[in-house]
Amino acid sequence: MVAEIEIDAVLPSGARMVDQNLHLWSFDESGRVTRLRTYGDTAKLIAAHAGESAS
Repeated sequence: MVAEIEIDAVLPSGARMVDQNLHLWSFDESGRVTRLRTYGDTAKLIAAHAGESAS
């Protein structure tokens, strides 16, 4: 299963981050999550945590 996530957040530093992510889920036969991988723009995440706005 894949979920597309839209992020629009203001961090405590005041920096704003707008990004799109994909979450890739894998499940076992019982429906339990066995794996979760996320894909996004690492440069935007680094910039936002450094206090810079990233969109």
